[in-house]
Amino acid sequence: MQLEYDTAAQEAGVYVVSACGMDSIPNDLGVVYMEQQFDGTLNSVESYLTALVPPEYSAEARKGVVHYGTWESLVHSLANHNELSVLRKKLYPQRLPTFQPKLQSRGIHKRFDKWCVPFLGADASIVYRTQRHLHEAGHKRPVQFKPYVKIGSMAATIAAVFAGVLLYFMSLTSFTRKLLLDHPRIFSLGFVTKDGPTETVMNNTYYKFELFGEGWARGEDEGTKPNKKIAVKVSGLNPGYGATVSGLVYSAITILKEKDKMPATGGVMTTGVAFGKTDLIKHLYDNNMKFEVIDTDCSK
Repeated sequence: MQLEYDTAAQEAGVYVVSACGMDSIPNDLGVVYMEQQFDGTLNSVESYLTALVPPEYSAEARKGVVHYGTWESLVHSLANHNELSVLRKKLYPQRLPTFQPKLQSRGIHKRFDKWCVPFLGADASIVYRTQRHLHEAGHKRPVQFKPYVKIGSMAATIAAVFAGVLLYFMSLTSFTRKLLLDHPRIFSLGFVTKDGPTETVMNNTYYKFELFGEGWARGEDEGTKPNKKIAVKVSGLNPGYGATVSGLVYSAITILKEKDKMPATGGVMTTGVAFGKTDLIKHLYDNNMKFEVIDTDCSK
């Protein structure tokens, strides 16, 4: 989208803002919010997603927690994932400078007494686009970012990894891809249905993104080891549907009411670029997507 339509959108003065739902407002604007609260130079952020359905609703949740449309998008995204690197090279022919210390991927690891795996959604790409734009437009040091999902036990983590690998390979051929799309309930172990989750399950599903950042206090030498940490939480209820709708609606309202706080040229951009200087985070906070600094020992 950005590669093909950015110039035309700028010439027309039109804002085309991608990923205005759970992909990827919590992480993209979460990093922006963290920088606003940091009072220094932020070097890196690691994000951990947790989603939870209370035990009293677990029986009802077993009837389905994900709508077929989400499943369909996931399958096609996996099938075409190889196109991403090609498009990114066209969009960004020049690599960003290397900033130290470099944030390394933890892979599958244990943190906070939970096993965690890399999050394979769009968030890492969206945050990268935001940080790259801010670096190129304002010479700001880009924040390095790695997202993860908390799974829980080792057994659940192994099962999740196995399911993810199976889903990926089945998405690569037309025959197995058709099986995934024709029989979502079977291949998702009951999580995906064409009816989606019930209202009760949706309204009682809790989510939180815990973002842990490191950097330097204001005025400190960025050539030394980071000496300052911060933790931010973005949380709410009904992540896949309610939060996504709120994000989309308030993004549109922000464009209508706060255009003077957005990039003047228009174009194709991320939420972090479009809304970083607006009151969107405040509006989301007032509507069940809370951004807050948390008192957490980030060194764990």
